[in-house]
Amino acid sequence: MSVEDDGGTAAAGGATEVAPTAFTDVLSATFQQEIAAGADPAAALATAAAASQEVAVQMGVPAADCAANLEAATATFTSAIEAGTDPAAAMVSAAGRAA
Repeated sequence: MSVEDDGGTAAAGGATEVAPTAFTDVLSATFQQEIAAGADPAAALATAAAASQEVAVQMGVPAADCAANLEAATATFTSAIEAGTDPAAAMVSAAGRAA
């Protein structure tokens, strides 16, 4: 993910790379919190996606980039669940795709 520079140009180009750690940390932590509270995996993913998108936008990541990453993560998660993967393991795969 990247965030547009505030007018200065980064040495390697016009955008500065944003570490996806906060985004994926929020995605994973919110998912685990929702599962622990009794949510089904699909609902937990939806809540986690919304929370991580909010963090990414606050970090300056364009909403379209965030949406594309979450779409890939959701597809990965859904495929893993449909294949019988444990929801926690499916989230690990999904978070990797979201970064």
